[in-house]
Amino acid sequence: MRRDREPFLESQLRNGNVTIRDCMRGLLLSEGFQQGYYQFNSNYRMVDQVVNCVLGRPVH
Repeated sequence: MRRDREPFLESQLRNGNVTIRDCMRGLLLSEGFQQGYYQFNSNYRMVDQVVNCVLGRPVH
């Protein structure tokens, strides 16, 4: 979604100024991500969502 985007990080990644790892770290620590995931989910649900989103695989 549009509100989940971080244009500054995207431009930094596109220009080669940051690595994919740094971009993902920035997204996970961003205010938008914290408001969308951390504040509205239990710890278990949040971990499940992050692992599915970032790693692309289910939690075992």
